Amino acid sequence: MQIKRVLVVDDERIIRFVLRTHLENDGYEVQEAADGEEALTLLRQSIPDVIFLDLLMPRLDGIEFLKRMKNITSTPRIIILTAYGSMFEEASQLGAADFIEKPMNPEKIRQTLARLS
Repeated sequence: MQIKRVLVVDDERIIRFVLRTHLENDGYEVQEAADGEEALTLLRQSIPDVIFLDLLMPRLDGIEFLKRMKNITSTPRIIILTAYGSMFEEASQLGAADFIEKPMNPEKIRQTLARLS
């Protein structure tokens, strides 16, 4: 699968900005959402190839987003963004493919996307 479209879901504006910048520089089309509710709205309009998903967010956290996303689509690959790698286990049971620990570095992002392609 060739990855072209990416959705970044994180409540921290700086994280979204950094990821968007790196991904766009690598040629990806990027959308952003500040929380799970906003991300679900975007999913109803367009399905990305990959979603970078923070787990700890206000309104609708990453775990609840994964549960609700299944009602919309099961197509995108999910990469969890977390400072707590131990939280990946529950997310993986809900379909997450991989995780990147915060703080992120551009090479780790590239390697993770390459593994999913």
